[in-house]
Amino acid sequence: MKLSVLLYMVLFSGLTVSAQTSKTTEESVTSADQNFERFCLKHAVSVIHADGKTATTAGTVSAPDKKLPTYKDYGVTLKENETQYFTISGTSDILKVESLFRLQLMYNPHYVSF
Repeated sequence: MKLSVLLYMVLFSGLTVSAQTSKTTEESVTSADQNFERFCLKHAVSVIHADGKTATTAGTVSAPDKKLPTYKDYGVTLKENETQYFTISGTSDILKVESLFRLQLMYNPHYVSF
C-alpha cells in the first residue's frame, strides 16, 4: 500500500513538472510570435516613388491617414514567398510589401529554410 502511494506521488509530481514545462514553452512561443509580429508591422512595407515609371502591380490600395502605416493599415495580407507591389491610389507611388520569408531573414539573419 505504501509503495503504491509513493509510486502515485512520483508519477503525479512528474506530470506537474511536465505541465509546467509545457506551459513555459507555450508562453515563450507566444512571446516570440508577438515579437515577430511587431517586427513585421514595422518593416513589412515601404513606399517606392515611381517618378513616372510604370510597373506591374497586384492592385491598388488606399493611403491610410497615419504617419507610419503598417501592412494592416493598407489592408494587405503578407504572403509566404511573394513580395507584393501595389499602386497607392491618388499618387504615383508604389507600395512594396515584403514576403514572410524575407521578413524572417531580416528578423533573424541566421534563419535558413530548406
